[in-house]
Amino acid sequence: MESRRFFPAVCIGTFVSICIAVAFSILMATLLYLTSLTEQSVHWVMVGCGFLALFVGGFFSGAKAKNKGWLAGAFTAFLFVAILLAISYLGYNESITSNQMLLFAGYCAIASLGGVFGVNFSGGNS
Repeated sequence: MESRRFFPAVCIGTFVSICIAVAFSILMATLLYLTSLTEQSVHWVMVGCGFLALFVGGFFSGAKAKNKGWLAGAFTAFLFVAILLAISYLGYNESITSNQMLLFAGYCAIASLGGVFGVNFSGGNS
């Protein structure tokens, strides 16, 4: 019974994370186009937006899974990172760097934390 909720929860969390990341990207692209900001000046803002997107996605996956929120959040981050790596490698022919690995580890940690909060917020099984 528990496994039937887990995979859809991870997919929902990943979808929410992608939607938030795309919305922030559109907002930042608009700001970069309309103002004198540079890509370097908004780098940390975009990193923060990525962390926020994955925290919220982990929260949704944990709330939907109702137990093992840390695992649901971690799988949400793994799926999100796999999509980012596929786009980066296949679309732009860029390999992964050590800075990206650290960023992806942070994504996994924050999404797991979001999953824990999501389970506790939803009143899941203990």
